[in-house]
Amino acid sequence: MQVVIIGQGYVGLTIAVGAANAGHNVIGLDVNSDLVSELNSGISHIEGISGSQLGGLAKAGMYKATTDSALLEAADVIVIAVPTPLTSERQPDLSFIYAAVELIQNNVKSPALIINESTSYPGTLRKEIAARITGTEHLYASSPERVDPGNTQWGTKNTPSY
Repeated sequence: MQVVIIGQGYVGLTIAVGAANAGHNVIGLDVNSDLVSELNSGISHIEGISGSQLGGLAKAGMYKATTDSALLEAADVIVIAVPTPLTSERQPDLSFIYAAVELIQNNVKSPALIINESTSYPGTLRKEIAARITGTEHLYASSPERVDPGNTQWGTKNTPSY
């Protein structure tokens, strides 16, 4: 299965490594070309992902970081894991989500499962993501963020979902 994770921050990279370790071919899409180069060289920027682990996955062909959004075209699963900061008015800034949606709209022409992992308010998936992607019948899912940097008790594998 081809999995593309949009955003290679602490959430996106953690998901990417988990999916690659589960046997999926993973592409980590990010706009930061310096970060992409570091990731492909096995240099991790987040706690909990070692450089040797990342480098091993890259060397085995299970993980590749890129800035090339055209690689979204072959995705079976797309995870949106981009930042959602607050505006100066303390409202959710969805501009990174909108940018990810535009990449999907412009590059994905076959049905895929699109998962929003970015922190956002209820209804974001339906009203802000799915409503903006037209022309192809995708499946959609929302997943609460399961990465809590520094938390030694709960992680992506043992955080309960209700």
